[in-house]
Amino acid sequence: MTDGDVLNFALNLEYLEAQFYYFAAFGSGLPSNILGGAGTPGAVTGGRQVAFVDPLIARYAREIAADERAHVEFLRSAIGSTAVAQPAIDNSASATGAFSAAAQAAGLISAGQSFDPYASDEN
Repeated sequence: MTDGDVLNFALNLEYLEAQFYYFAAFGSGLPSNILGGAGTPGAVTGGRQVAFVDPLIARYAREIAADERAHVEFLRSAIGSTAVAQPAIDNSASATGAFSAAAQAAGLISAGQSFDPYASDEN
């Protein structure tokens, strides 16, 4: 395993985090010009803007979204020409999606139920 492999793993995590926060804060994903690279770029499924009630929470979400985008851009710059393309990401609220699996593991929902991370400020 090389340093590039480790950095590309971190880049994949940053794609996931940035896409989640970008959708939650702005209602759209990251710009396509920072998603390409080695391999076939994947699409993001699911995700939508949160109808924030608390303006402070909305501000925090926008700030975190900007930070996560900066992380993607920094890692892509540090890795250079061998940076991987964004993989397919499921940001949906489906019962079989990652958010529902995490909520089930945390005891927030039962098997077969879905968790919508975009439903409210609290989610």
